[in-house]
Amino acid sequence: MQHCLLPLMCVLWAWPLSTQAATSRPLMDKIVITVGNNHGWSGEEPLRFAHRDAERMAAVLSELGFAEPQRVYVLKEATPSKLKQVLTEVKGRSSELVGMGREIMLLFYYAGHGDHKTLHMGKDALEIKRLLAG
Repeated sequence: MQHCLLPLMCVLWAWPLSTQAATSRPLMDKIVITVGNNHGWSGEEPLRFAHRDAERMAAVLSELGFAEPQRVYVLKEATPSKLKQVLTEVKGRSSELVGMGREIMLLFYYAGHGDHKTLHMGKDALEIKRLLAG
């Protein structure tokens, strides 16, 4: 199996987490999760700036007013289980907000090693399709 060694792999997407009709235009809360993993799988050259990139992305989005600081999560050297834990927390909070008539947008940013199917998180991997499935 061939792996792509990327000096910096950035996956950036945003999607609404509620199903409310666009016509009612509820208030929107934005949640940001940034992940910086310098270390990928064995044999992958450690990155130097993934932590800093994740921190800077979070800072820029907060400073520009995209998301309130308490809705910004920055993870460094995250494992799949740690990322899933944060996603579960975000999903729970999002459900509360949707119950109050709010709409949610999640923006996820990853700086680290990976390929077209997985994020390489230390010795572990997280399939992108599992990440998208929540």
